[in-house]
Amino acid sequence: MKEEPTLATNLEQPRAELRATTTPALGETGTSHADAGAAGRAKRDIAGYVAPVLISSIVTLLALAPVLYVRLAHLPKPVATVDLQQLVVLGQQRYLDRRNVQAAASAPDVSTATAASAEFARDLSAAVIELGATCKCVLVNKAAVLNSDAITDYTDQLRDKLKLPAATSGAPR
Repeated sequence: MKEEPTLATNLEQPRAELRATTTPALGETGTSHADAGAAGRAKRDIAGYVAPVLISSIVTLLALAPVLYVRLAHLPKPVATVDLQQLVVLGQQRYLDRRNVQAAASAPDVSTATAASAEFARDLSAAVIELGATCKCVLVNKAAVLNSDAITDYTDQLRDKLKLPAATSGAPR
């Protein structure tokens, strides 16, 4: 009769085979061939995961490059208008109302008016420069623009800043 192997002998045989295959065969470097094979497999496994991640990241950046360029590119500043003629007329009207100037002006009145006009011109110039810096736009005289309906008008803000009276129907617009 044939004897059947017992469970204990079946378990011992794979252990013996395992010990025989895993006993290190030391080389000159002190590492076993089994360790070198495992390290090579680990490097291939890592490369198998890292390469697709790097490739997909590069493709994503290339796909988003045009969008980032449009968002981060230096776009031209918007254009806005200021009606300088209206502001000058309002400044002259304010001066005349304050001084109550008569038809015949004397020499001191002329020099005072010239000095006031120069001061108003400096104030207007400084206000326009400051407004251009705060609105981050290019300011253009309204007289130079043919169709100003689609462009922002900052005349009222400058009028308030210079403390000029509101424009009347007789003042140019």
